[in-house]
Amino acid sequence: MNTSNHVGPSGNENKSLEVYITLDGQKAKALFDTGTMRDKLSSGTFVSTFQIPTKDLDTPISLKMAVKGSRSTINYKSQPLIQVGDDTGDITDTLVSSLDNYDIFLGMPYLTTHNAITDCGNSIISFPKKE
Repeated sequence: MNTSNHVGPSGNENKSLEVYITLDGQKAKALFDTGTMRDKLSSGTFVSTFQIPTKDLDTPISLKMAVKGSRSTINYKSQPLIQVGDDTGDITDTLVSSLDNYDIFLGMPYLTTHNAITDCGNSIISFPKKE
C-alpha cells in the first residue's frame, strides 16, 4: 500500500488520534474522532482568534454529546482550508462550536471521504496518496 500522508499522536503519553494539522494557515490541534457522526466541528475560540469568516446557519443545530446533560447549540459555520500532513488541503464547511482542548474535530464523514486507514493500536491514521 502506498501511503504518503501519515499522522500519529502529538505526544508520547496520549493514545487518542490527536495530531497537529494546518487550519486556514495556522497550526491547529485536531482530534480524528470515529464517533463524531457530523463532519467537522471547529473551535469558536480558534475561529475568532484567527479571524476565520463565519456565516449564520439557516437553522441552528443542537449538538448532543455522549455525556448526559451535555448539549450545545451551533449557530455558525466557517469554510477554512484544512491541511493534514503534506496534503494541499480542502476548503470545506465546519460547524463552529465550543470545543475544549481541541481546535477541530474531524469525524467519520471526513475520514471516509479521505479514505483514512486507522490503526487504533498504534494511534496512527494514514491517508492513501491521491492519484
